[in-house]
Amino acid sequence: MSESMEDRLNIRPILSSIDMEKEMTAEERFQNVTLRPILKMQHELVMAFAKSEIVTKKNKYHQIKKEEKEAYLSQLLFRDTKNAHQLRGMVIGQMTTQEYQFYLQHEKPMNKRITSMLLKRIVSSQLELN
Repeated sequence: MSESMEDRLNIRPILSSIDMEKEMTAEERFQNVTLRPILKMQHELVMAFAKSEIVTKKNKYHQIKKEEKEAYLSQLLFRDTKNAHQLRGMVIGQMTTQEYQFYLQHEKPMNKRITSMLLKRIVSSQLELN
């Protein structure tokens, strides 16, 4: 592994809540070992992007009911393919070459996982959008 790839791994946060001894599928392991640390590391950037989209689109995010906000964010951030690609790119761009190869072999389910995890993270951090 090249030094830049090693550096990429070294800057990721360590998530102690993940039980690596537990039996997992390859996709679950990828989610826990690769995606979760990358999402945690990229949290500020993802939230800045979401906030920017709310402001740029002059959306009514702040006027809608709390229970409608998740659907609204999902539509705003992931229905627009440009936004969805940018958000996934924030994650994919932090992968090593080996992780990227795994991602490519499982692209469709990994895109679903990444999108779901991003939305969950954004929704659970809605206070940062104010």
